[in-house]
Amino acid sequence: MNQLMKYTTFIVLLCALSACGEAEVLQELEEVTTSNDTTVKRFTYDSEGLEIEGYLVRPEVDEAEELPVLIYNRGGNRNFGAINHQTINDLRFWAVQGYVVLASQYRGAGGSEGSDQFGGDDLSDVLWLQDVAEELSYADTSRMVMIGYSRGGMMTYLAAKEGMDLKAAAVIGAPADLFQGHEESGPRMKGILEELVGDPEEDAEAYEARSAVHWPEEIGVPTLILHGEEDQEVNVLQSERLYAMLDSMHEMIIYPEADHGLSGYRDEYREEVLDWFERHLEKE
Repeated sequence: MNQLMKYTTFIVLLCALSACGEAEVLQELEEVTTSNDTTVKRFTYDSEGLEIEGYLVRPEVDEAEELPVLIYNRGGNRNFGAINHQTINDLRFWAVQGYVVLASQYRGAGGSEGSDQFGGDDLSDVLWLQDVAEELSYADTSRMVMIGYSRGGMMTYLAAKEGMDLKAAAVIGAPADLFQGHEESGPRMKGILEELVGDPEEDAEAYEARSAVHWPEEIGVPTLILHGEEDQEVNVLQSERLYAMLDSMHEMIIYPEADHGLSGYRDEYREEVLDWFERHLEKE
């Protein structure tokens, strides 16, 4: 092998082992709609070898300006609760507040590959959104927060457990104990849990891994816990039990006579969440 071939081989190997050989996580970005205040884009990204669908919403500002990032974790399972026009309106609200908003459809829903595991390997679909954000010139990943609704709140607890670099988080109606959830659920939800997670006795480890009450000390992100007193989907006692185990960096608000989605308190809880995020983003 002559010197030129040796040098070329060395460069190829060096690129394969360094940043110049790294594939981009964000694979495709398609504009869905633009309004006076926001731009909405659908995108696909790589998550552990699967092509996952996500949505990006940003305010209509100069792209040279770096904005804080808000990761939005939707509720539901599979295509139930999948991101739709109504969800996008909620994403737009947070974007108007000055955030670059990223939301995963999760595997097994919408145009995503793979199968929903309700907080199993699909957690990667949330974690990789940080890498997506890092590929956006207008996203400041040093100022990143997260919000999760219902199952998305469970995903938020799990992301915090995995050490995702978040300044703060907020959860609404989040399950914190899947054992209790299975015990109290009707036949429909029991069937979903057993199909996606397993039997609570035979697969106890999987239930514990998804239940924040079993690892409260691992939630190292300041988290605002919001729950409706009359939540018929996730018992408010789950949040109360978890909160009693957490340290003083966390806060909880229970809304009287409120349902699972806090539908009668939308303006109030949004204001609380925005204040929570702003307080923690201001800290160095």
